[in-house]
Amino acid sequence: MKWSVLDQSPASAGRLEEAAIRDSLVLAQDCDALGYERFWVSEHHNAASIVGTAPEVLAAAIAATTRRIRVGSAGVMLPQFPEGYPYRHIVAHPTGPTSPQLWILGSSGYGAQLAAHFGLPYAFAYFFSDGAGVDEALGLYRRYYRPSERYPKPCATICVWALAAETAREAQRHSYALLARAFGLHCAAPAP
Repeated sequence: MKWSVLDQSPASAGRLEEAAIRDSLVLAQDCDALGYERFWVSEHHNAASIVGTAPEVLAAAIAATTRRIRVGSAGVMLPQFPEGYPYRHIVAHPTGPTSPQLWILGSSGYGAQLAAHFGLPYAFAYFFSDGAGVDEALGLYRRYYRPSERYPKPCATICVWALAAETAREAQRHSYALLARAFGLHCAAPAP
């Protein structure tokens, strides 16, 4: 089994947001040392609990401070290019055998079928839906997979949400802070 991380650089109550970026760098270095396969950073805007808004900058910093782990960006939303949108025909370059690996991240049968249609790897966003639909989506992906030159066989992964800390109490404090920021709540987290 290969392990990877999708990091959103989460902010913590009572800490400067720049600390979240430093934490992402340290996490990437730890994952590299532990033999993880890949480290993905995401792009999210207008979410107070997520600081990672410039994956191209953060990915470069991670690549410069790690030795072997593959670094990439996740969370580029394909539905943002509807029919008639002026940039819908943009093609990312370079292409070829040394181009970045493309994965489809989805939380429904639609994303799974899209990945299958194009012969691309598929990542199910288990953390979006608490796992609802994972079996159906992976079944659709495997059933309708069309082999491509680069990916002759289906390649899928499941993305789960995890929080780690030195102690259970510290992890609980961070989880309260994340939930509070995500929902705009002003509640007190347990003291450290």
